[in-house]
Amino acid sequence: MNVTNENVVDVHKRTMQSVYDNNYYVNIFDTLKGYYSGIENSTNFRQIVEFWDDFWCQLPDTTEIRRVPFFDICDIAENIFELEPNQ
Repeated sequence: MNVTNENVVDVHKRTMQSVYDNNYYVNIFDTLKGYYSGIENSTNFRQIVEFWDDFWCQLPDTTEIRRVPFFDICDIAENIFELEPNQ
């Protein structure tokens, strides 16, 4: 999926719900949310991308992570490379 400024909030909310629905490393997810004040309702593209990139980086180094919602997380997190350093 192509994540853009126009759809990032919808993808973000859907992916957050999918983490819980699929019991996808919820303990890591909840811990990380504690470092991102208001991330649940964020509309800031940069903050959303940085959050999902941080979450992706915290996942264990195992093939077991490749299940729903792994690829949605990757779709959001890969936008980290598109952000300008001072954006």
